[in-house]
Amino acid sequence: MTGAGTCSSAPTPIIAKTAASTATAASPPALPRRRLGHLRAASQHTGASITVSLAITPMGPRVRRSTADLLASPGHEIVKRLAILSDSDDRTGKTPSPPAWTNNFSTEIVRMFISAPTLEPSLVQGNEGLVTATLGGIGVPAPDEITPTSIDALFRTTAKKRKAEFALELADRISSQSPAETDFQMPNHIAELFDFVFGDRSQVAAAAPVND
Repeated sequence: MTGAGTCSSAPTPIIAKTAASTATAASPPALPRRRLGHLRAASQHTGASITVSLAITPMGPRVRRSTADLLASPGHEIVKRLAILSDSDDRTGKTPSPPAWTNNFSTEIVRMFISAPTLEPSLVQGNEGLVTATLGGIGVPAPDEITPTSIDALFRTTAKKRKAEFALELADRISSQSPAETDFQMPNHIAELFDFVFGDRSQVAAAAPVND
């Protein structure tokens, strides 16, 4: 596999920034992202089986250019597409933008999608009830008002080390409903990530939910 377009079986990895506390053997951070991918695939009629081919790799607290160079160096790509999910970690209200090094890659192959300021608060809008229930499921008292700001503050303070538990509980609650029944509101940047990853593969046979 020497080129992105030369092999139809080339994988499509998702490189995900995760807090250090989430990268534990007992709390696999790839699982929630695969659940979201399954939901997006089903909702777009591309078939749930497409998520099986995704390689979802947690990279710790910083996503570096070296990983993109390894997988998608221009002219020597070994993947068809590389999606990078990162956090802005910026709370000034600025619109998040990818680092300058991403300009060295074709946007047809490498793209970065940014949660502002981190993943947990970016999931709140439209999912306030689900977030409250998820917090209750892991024994974390919910703020009086569920907003992106209050959830951001929660996971920066008293629930700082509970991100992995929250992610897994959220994934379980999402996957307990069929795509047709779920009321989960997919954040735009997550939907755009999976749309990029799935590309033009719209004719894929439907499959049962992935259990991993």
